[in-house]
Amino acid sequence: ISSELRPSLLDDLGLMAAMEWQLSEFEKRSDIQTRFIHPLEEVQLPDTVKTALFRIFQESLTNVARHSEAKKVTVTLAYKPDSLFLSIADNGRGFDNQKAGDRRTLGILGMNERTSMIAGTYEIESTPGKGTLVSVKVPFIKD
Repeated sequence: ISSELRPSLLDDLGLMAAMEWQLSEFEKRSDIQTRFIHPLEEVQLPDTVKTALFRIFQESLTNVARHSEAKKVTVTLAYKPDSLFLSIADNGRGFDNQKAGDRRTLGILGMNERTSMIAGTYEIESTPGKGTLVSVKVPFIKD
């Protein structure tokens, strides 16, 4: 059960390497091309933030594989002076945000909840025929 709560991959490899490994596995299983844009060096983050971001990332990939019919997904991890930014963008079929409003899945609700737990903001932008973009912004906690 504890590995479900906190993947040992994060402890063993760190966030960026764990994401790279997950993307490689995702590409093998789904035949969807992946691209990972990230900084050269990893920033130290609290375990709760790393775990939440990794789970949001995993759920986003699951949604891409299940629903998007995408050929490509790009994951971007960026560090700004005051925040961290994660985005997952696919070139799939997209959906109408307005019509999907009441049909939020458990996965989407879970991603939203995880983002709230780390004081972040979460947004999904999608347009039919133009893909989907999941964006997460998390403020750095100042000492």
